[in-house]
Amino acid sequence: MTAVDHVNKRTSSRSGIPPIINDDHVTVTDDQAKAGLFNEYFASVGRPDNGFIPSCSSNIESRLDSVEINESNVLAAVKKLKNNYTSGPDGLPALFFKRLQHVIVKPITIIYNQLFSVAVVPSEWKKAVITPVHKKGPTTSCSNYRPILLLVLHQNS
Repeated sequence: MTAVDHVNKRTSSRSGIPPIINDDHVTVTDDQAKAGLFNEYFASVGRPDNGFIPSCSSNIESRLDSVEINESNVLAAVKKLKNNYTSGPDGLPALFFKRLQHVIVKPITIIYNQLFSVAVVPSEWKKAVITPVHKKGPTTSCSNYRPILLLVLHQNS
């Protein structure tokens, strides 16, 4: 079982997150309130950035500006997609890309090369949804969940 399959299995619960018991021993059933509890818990156990930037040797042979993405690389990546992967945030399944691989390979190659040439990562690619996935123990405690980051291309507000 791949990591994606594991996450999909764990996050596809029809009933969603069950009621959570907060620190005051009150049962929380409202989805917004549960999201707030998970947000507080995940933020409390996360590590803040210490501001330390590791030093890198100055004799780096390969630089990002020398990266070129070609059509054969893109085609190989599309062919590696697994048909059973769920749709991404754009709602398009992997099978869509595989069936249109020869049509989309050139535009995708151009887009990625243009982005690399100007050293830009679209802000939409930096957004993610954090989904709580149950680890073990009672499902009523936030501490029995781990945060799984799901990248999104756009968010509906």
